[in-house]
Amino acid sequence: MTARLLVLVATVAVLLGALGTARAQAATLYGGGSVPRGSTEPVPLFLVAVDRGRVSVLGFSGGPCSNGRPGFGRFLSRPTRLRRGRFRTSGTFAYIIAGGVARGSYRVSGTVRARSGVASGRASVRVRFPAATGAKVNTCKGLNRPFRARNPAAGRTARVRGPFYGVTSQGLPLLIRPAPDSSALVPLEIWTTLNCTALGATQPVPRLTIPMTTPGVYAKSGNTSGGFVPVLGATAAIPLGTYNYSSYNLSARIVNGVASGIATVSSKVGNAQKQLIDTCSAPPITFIAVP
Repeated sequence: MTARLLVLVATVAVLLGALGTARAQAATLYGGGSVPRGSTEPVPLFLVAVDRGRVSVLGFSGGPCSNGRPGFGRFLSRPTRLRRGRFRTSGTFAYIIAGGVARGSYRVSGTVRARSGVASGRASVRVRFPAATGAKVNTCKGLNRPFRARNPAAGRTARVRGPFYGVTSQGLPLLIRPAPDSSALVPLEIWTTLNCTALGATQPVPRLTIPMTTPGVYAKSGNTSGGFVPVLGATAAIPLGTYNYSSYNLSARIVNGVASGIATVSSKVGNAQKQLIDTCSAPPITFIAVP
């Protein structure tokens, strides 16, 4: 089993707990997604597992919500039979967020080409989550994304250039796009959740340029800023003009077609008058991604 396949086995078995490790090792796993056009949408990520003629899909897919903020749906489809290389499945999902439970539905259809090592298709996701008032429900529509996932065990003769799609130790997606000459990661987009002292949790999405320090190794420390983005379902009232000033330290490496690394992110929160009103932090975040 190749290193990249072991990576996906660990991702599915540890983060999802859906297929056991033994079952995951027997499955053929495909990883990939689609690069979002806008910088405000969550990274679409899809992992496809084919086990004994049945297909399961882990998906993250994002888009605009009725409260004007971007949101995302996260689902694991129930196994469905692969018929002449094609599959179609649908279902519902729920996961805990700040302030309640996000609930939604998904529809996935696609094809699996075992010989070429490619699974492709389209996923449509609808999500509903509680608003800060507790009475209103926000809806995220239009989470309709094509995907193209590749089997990392399938041999390639060409150099792997990405983009790389992956999952962090917080269970959130990330996107890594190396520069054409591999001199930098441009950008590395990583979803993070930070816990704040007074305002609850925030979910900044740093888009970083990380230069190469030695062959295959990338590292940088720095700062980034943006509007304060509470997590889905947050109950705290966020004043207009509230912003995050985030500090980060990130290192990554690309070895044998697998991107992995670790990031530490913390934030100071300011108001429209440039006054410090809160601080936010999280334990170190590890991540792993495949093309």
